[in-house]
Amino acid sequence: MAPTLALKRALGGAQGGRSQGLLSKRSNVIDRASICLFCACSTRPLTTLRRPLSSRRENNRLLGGARGFQTSETSIPSTQHLQEQRAIEPPRAKLARLLRELQIQIPEYVKSERLHLALRNLSEPPGQESIRVAILNPARDSGNENTEASKSLLRAALADELGQQATWETQLEHHNLAEEPLIVRVKAFGEGGAASDTKVPTTFPEITAYSPALGRNNLELLLAKFRPQATKTAEELEAELLVPGVQTTKPTVAISTPQATLVPSAVHMTLLVGNGLRGALNALELAKSNPSSVIKTAVNLKSGLATKEDLETQPQNYSYSSSQPHGLLDPNSGLPFFTVDSFAAIEGLDALRAGRAEVFSELWTEGNVKQIRDWLRANTESGDKIKPPVQHLIRSLLSRAKEGLQQQEKQQRFSQHTQASLVEIEATIKRLDQEIVTWAQSAHEELQTKLDLAFSNRLWKCLSWWKLFWGADDVTLNTSELVTSYFLPRAEQEVIYLAGKVAASFPSVTPTITFPVDPEEKLASSPESTTTELEHHGKWPIQITSTKQYLLETTVPALQALAQKLVVQSASLAGLSSVLAGLTYLSGFGAYECGAIAALGLVVALRRMQKRWDDARGYWEEEVREEGRKAVKRVEGQVARGVGDVLYRGVKVEERKSGKGETVREILEEAEEVLNKIVR
Repeated sequence: MAPTLALKRALGGAQGGRSQGLLSKRSNVIDRASICLFCACSTRPLTTLRRPLSSRRENNRLLGGARGFQTSETSIPSTQHLQEQRAIEPPRAKLARLLRELQIQIPEYVKSERLHLALRNLSEPPGQESIRVAILNPARDSGNENTEASKSLLRAALADELGQQATWETQLEHHNLAEEPLIVRVKAFGEGGAASDTKVPTTFPEITAYSPALGRNNLELLLAKFRPQATKTAEELEAELLVPGVQTTKPTVAISTPQATLVPSAVHMTLLVGNGLRGALNALELAKSNPSSVIKTAVNLKSGLATKEDLETQPQNYSYSSSQPHGLLDPNSGLPFFTVDSFAAIEGLDALRAGRAEVFSELWTEGNVKQIRDWLRANTESGDKIKPPVQHLIRSLLSRAKEGLQQQEKQQRFSQHTQASLVEIEATIKRLDQEIVTWAQSAHEELQTKLDLAFSNRLWKCLSWWKLFWGADDVTLNTSELVTSYFLPRAEQEVIYLAGKVAASFPSVTPTITFPVDPEEKLASSPESTTTELEHHGKWPIQITSTKQYLLETTVPALQALAQKLVVQSASLAGLSSVLAGLTYLSGFGAYECGAIAALGLVVALRRMQKRWDDARGYWEEEVREEGRKAVKRVEGQVARGVGDVLYRGVKVEERKSGKGETVREILEEAEEVLNKIVR
């Protein structure tokens, strides 16, 4: 069935004089208000201060006089010099420059938060990029958010089992996640030093966690509650989860009054933490709509417990079983989400620190927090190449920009059409779609009916295996007659009429609608001369004709050759058995034994011939039916593409390539090439 086809900045300037100071102040306020959450919490300043000149360089600058003036002209780089610099530009710096140019060209399709995150990663050493992970606790509509599960899960994943409770664990435990998010920077023991003692004003609270398991992975964790929006597509859902709007009720740098605000924060990976059976069902829905490896869900199912309220509100196809470790789902059943019990893991951790090691193993295994560690470690391990989450981030930026460019060009094509013409085009396309569907249904019915008649015809019955001894030469004649007379004769004629209707429905389209053969649709086994000959016909689809010629020129000769081969082999085997029987008779055996040898050879030869010929006939029947179905499907899609071509060419509008679109396309191709070079 054919798919339904439907219609679907640069501000610059310079200010001078007295307004310069005012403008600089306003720009500082704007930059401060739009600062990224993680950039505001960074331990190093965002701008690089100018280093003071040494006394010798300062004297040279002051006393340079005319010499400095004479060399000032050569300090301006020429175009050739810039090209030479770009030729020797490092790949990571080149990719960063291309991403900036991409945002300048199409800023509406390149999110600034994700771009700044990618640029920061490209400025870091390869394999040592900092990875931002959001651990989000979805907020309920009732307002009763359970934030303890996400805090206990994070604490269990980062804590040192062999050490005492650290200060950061206490800070994490007492933090009120319902009011404001928390940033956790993960480091190894001994890192930080004096730099970590420097207090930098941040938008949200920040703590430093020292973890022996994940301290070397350069992780930055955002712990927050999250209220998902009403998204529809998988792309929208992924964009929402990788740039989540972090909800806070306390004053921020941008908003001084205490009110509920959403602060967008770009991350590489996201872990949603759900609770109970409701969280398990939500996780299943998320896994269905977005199977991305950088977005995962952890469901916190307390061991052996499921509230009566949860069980009554869930669908009946999820049955509760108290014999399973978590009361509902087996954690080893290959589920698309992580099943954990963070409270059991914390209880086991406290027991080990209290000296009760025999309880720790059972509770820690039951908590199943190790898989969260493994997921974080596998995606953030340091090495020589770019980390996978950074690669995913840059590729998604390029993919989104490419989709946005295509959408923008499509909108530009229809900007000159009136609403009336668009409605008329849409109505015509709907009518043609219905005619395509009707033709396809009729063609499938004809294929089934005609081939049933063909394979019950006298011509086909004359090719039984025992008739091959005198009718082997008739295989080509009979099968060619069947293909010519019974293989979609009416559908082949009606598709010409259908193509004429399509062309007549859009007489103003220039050039005329054609139906070229796609390279992947060409039959590889068809003779080269036939394919070349058929490519010249572009007024209507030719898939049925090409399929028919493929059957006549390829499969029919193969069937003819097999028939002759089987006749010769059977006669040879029967003759050899007769010769063997005669030699046996001459050697002194009786006529009964010799007759048995001859009869056995004859039976084996005929049985072998019957089996192979019947298999070949059955295979040829199925091949003819399958090629017919493929031909109908190809014609259906080809006519639909011919109709859809009107949408991309417009009515009485010639194709014009936008200079901006060509520039963006060149940037995208160059960026993908550089990224592939970095990844290798």
